[in-house]
Amino acid sequence: HNSYPFVFEIMNANKRKTYTFQAETEFEMEEWIIAISNAINEQISTFDEKKIDDKNNADNKKGKEGNNPKDIISLNSNENEKKKKIQKLINENICSDCGAQKPTWLSINWLTVICIDCSAIHRNLGVQITKIRSLELDNISEEYIELLSFVKQTDINNILENKLTKEEKPKYNSSREEREKFIINKYKEKQFINEDNINDENTNIKDIFESINNNDLLSLYKIIKSNSIDINKIYKTNGEEFGFMHYCAKNGMLLLLKLLYVMGGDIFLNDNKGLKPIDYANFNKKENIIKYFEEKEMKEKK
Repeated sequence: HNSYPFVFEIMNANKRKTYTFQAETEFEMEEWIIAISNAINEQISTFDEKKIDDKNNADNKKGKEGNNPKDIISLNSNENEKKKKIQKLINENICSDCGAQKPTWLSINWLTVICIDCSAIHRNLGVQITKIRSLELDNISEEYIELLSFVKQTDINNILENKLTKEEKPKYNSSREEREKFIINKYKEKQFINEDNINDENTNIKDIFESINNNDLLSLYKIIKSNSIDINKIYKTNGEEFGFMHYCAKNGMLLLLKLLYVMGGDIFLNDNKGLKPIDYANFNKKENIIKYFEEKEMKEKK
């Protein structure tokens, strides 16, 4: 594209529509092109699960070294189960922004499921506001699927669109200009959030620690998204100092810890004692949290 860097287009042959996207970097653009190409190839090719199962069974009988068929079957089963969960999310939701049926895109830091038209506007806002992934083309981490099963889109919109009237919300057939104005006001300007949710820093910090104590996922989301809070700082509570992720790890609040992570929480953050969140999980023998951190550390260090 001559006018803008890292721009690529997706053409829908059936509807004769073209969607234009702009990546942040050349590497990200290439990743998208590869992911889209792979998805197209997967759709074109016929996938015969019975043949794969037969092959796995045959390999099991032969007892080939270094290739455990049970592991392969387990991986295939897990991947199929994940696809079913994602498809269920798509089928059971409407676009959080315009109400379009079967949205296939996700703002990972807002946990809002959106349609392709709204996703293009989200991307134009920049990753500092909203980070967009495809539910169908990207490798969506299990934590997003898990969080979306606990936090419903109606719950999220009750927070982000509390002051919004039905007349102000765009529809699936609204113009791009109407969508763009709405999405900017909703996510960047936070114009539709109830003022009662907006508090001073000390109140917010106290309420966040209380939400963690109560294992209250929706309350934690509301406080952080309604206010400007640095979740990667160390704060005082009851005479002690903790980062929010450290505190979740100490108290075994895995789901809340996952929410903090998808909203930008730093798993490598040192507190004033030089300890990371995983250290608190180790001290308190929170095995599920230790496992989660170890998996994240392996991915982030690659």
